[in-house]
Parts: sequence; C-alpha cells; structure tokens
Amino acid sequence: MLGTLIASGNNWSTTFSIPGTALTPGVTNYLQIEVINYGMQGGFIGDFTLSDAGFHFANGTQSLSTDTNNWVGIYNNSNSSVVAQPCVTATGSIFSFGANGLAPRGTRSGISAGANWVSPDDANSLPGGIACAN
Repeated sequence: MLGTLIASGNNWSTTFSIPGTALTPGVTNYLQIEVINYGMQGGFIGDFTLSDAGFHFANGTQSLSTDTNNWVGIYNNSNSSVVAQPCVTATGSIFSFGANGLAPRGTRSGISAGANWVSPDDANSLPGGIACAN
C-alpha cells in the first residue's frame, strides 16, 4: 500500500530534508522512496534517522543510509509516463552507482560518505523505480 507523502523534490543535485514525521507504534512502518527519472539513469542517495528509541530500522539501529544491503527495489512504470506510479511490492535487489562524492554526481552535502547512490537492479530500471526499507 502506498504510504502518506511526507516530502518530495525534483532536482537530483539538491539535498532535500524530510520533516519530523510521527510513526505508528506496534506495526511495521515503511520508508518508500519513488524515483522518477526525466532523462538519464534514475537513483537516489540518503541518510535517515529515527529520534524515538521505541523505533528502529530493520538493521537494528536508528540510522540508515542508502546501500545495497538494507533496501529492496523494483521498476514500475505502468503507463510509460514520467509521473508517480501506483505502488507495487518492491522485491528486487538494489544496484549502487557508487558512494557519495564519486563522479559524476559529486558530493551531496549533509549526507555521509558511506551512503551510496542506488537504483533497482533490473533491466527495466531506466528510467527509475521504487526503493523501500523498513
């Protein structure tokens, strides 16, 4: 099920922040990120933190960076348009384009050097896809 939109951006070269967001206790909360590509390969990079000790990511900590270990992804373009797509279950693996700071994307300020530019790892993920973590 597609979750509640809490932030959006439309420029890969700009760092966007997610405002503090209330999570629902006692259930699994998911972080769903949809990447919409307007030309070249789509991908994203990020660091995420939780401030409430009652919650943690699936990696057991309160912090999560984009990498190939803690994320799943899938290509989904049901209408061949460069618009938001209906939510589908992300089941595929994630491909890394390299860590923050590597060419050609350069360094994204406010994001750790250990975070990776990622995208779903399948033949259809150009122009983009959905990545999820819990």
